[in-house]
Amino acid sequence: MSALAATTPPSQASPTSTTSLTLPGPREVLDSDKASALITTLTTTHNVNLSALTHLCLGDKSYTSSGCSTMCTSLLSKCTNVTSLDLADVIAGRMEAEGLIVLSTFSTCASNSLKNVTEIDLSDNAMGLKGISSCRPLFDTFRSTLTSISMCNDGLSHQSMGEVADIITGKEEGKPDLPSIQLRKVHFFNNMSGVKGGEHFKRIIECQVVKNKMEDVRFSGTRAETAGSVFIVDALESRRDIFGSSLKLLDLADNTFSETNGERLANTFKAGFGQNLVELNLRDCTLGDENGNLLFEFLGRKLRKLDVSGNELTVESVSALRKAVEKNVDLEILAVDENDEFESGGCVKLCKGLKGLKKLKELGMEGCGIKEKGAKALLALELEGLEVVKLDCNMFSNEIVEKLTEKFREKMKEFEDNISDEEEDYETEEEEEEGEGEVDELAAAVGKTTIE
Repeated sequence: MSALAATTPPSQASPTSTTSLTLPGPREVLDSDKASALITTLTTTHNVNLSALTHLCLGDKSYTSSGCSTMCTSLLSKCTNVTSLDLADVIAGRMEAEGLIVLSTFSTCASNSLKNVTEIDLSDNAMGLKGISSCRPLFDTFRSTLTSISMCNDGLSHQSMGEVADIITGKEEGKPDLPSIQLRKVHFFNNMSGVKGGEHFKRIIECQVVKNKMEDVRFSGTRAETAGSVFIVDALESRRDIFGSSLKLLDLADNTFSETNGERLANTFKAGFGQNLVELNLRDCTLGDENGNLLFEFLGRKLRKLDVSGNELTVESVSALRKAVEKNVDLEILAVDENDEFESGGCVKLCKGLKGLKKLKELGMEGCGIKEKGAKALLALELEGLEVVKLDCNMFSNEIVEKLTEKFREKMKEFEDNISDEEEDYETEEEEEEGEGEVDELAAAVGKTTIE
């Protein structure tokens, strides 16, 4: 929580007892003068006790070299008990030379001043090989204490990813081997490390040897493609007995597993991996029905978020998905968007499984080819906890759109790309047979008539 989130005592009062500080104010570039003024506001006007902080976020500000130096001298160096350091997005708009100075200055100051850093976030910085080198003091000094590393949206190439893997594994060419960094959380998202990046990710995962320590893995949006996804599955298979039961969050979105790797991933779950997952994101992984059926059958019962959008799922895998949803009674977010052959039959079947989800807050079914029969099932839903409903890019008539909007009101995300041409809004015989009886059953279950 920001030190300025609540009413702050006047300067003569005792220091505030907050342990977490995110720099207040708008996104801006801090030179030395602006940094000094901000620090004065924090320490004098608001009486922030720097030595009491355990979490410090310096991100969402961009620093000149002089601003960074002032921030280090007058603030960071005095936050000696900080264990979680957020340096995300600190060099936005800086030329390369100055950006590297900023990263090096922050890293050196932290390594010299802080005692026991466990979490580092370096996301949203242009992090080539030079940037990683500038941040080396952080990794070298806190090698034995680090448990969390986030490097998202850093533009990591496969060479940069290889350098990070060398550091984490402790195996660098021409240097003595070091103990690997044993992680609780590792995040790589929206980088461009490609196929070889997947191989380096495998090295990072396979060096994790402390049983039941890893809880949070994110490797998504890295352009790993099908060939790189082989390494991802290799890594998870190899660590099933190390952290398969401790893992709480797994995000593998935008990795093209396709048929073979998708089957291997599903079989990893069949073998008991991920039974305690709370969040699972497999968006855009091209699993298909066969692998989807296998995966859904062996999901655990503790999920609060499940995203299987963009996986070429059809009505053929919905029964297994529905059963998985039904057993996860604490589910809060469910996304099945962009499975365009889901259609009304799939929507009807899935809605039957949703009626018992009293904690469901967000439902995403955009771009699923849903028509009138599916809309009936949606209109029959009575889920008081719903806060967000996403149904755009389907095939609803204008009348259906009006009824859905009336039902869900402010919960409904705007319809912008719905195919509303009345002549196109018809049901195939197959959808009619699959959907009609189940819609009537669902409507009867909630005691409502949906569309006249």
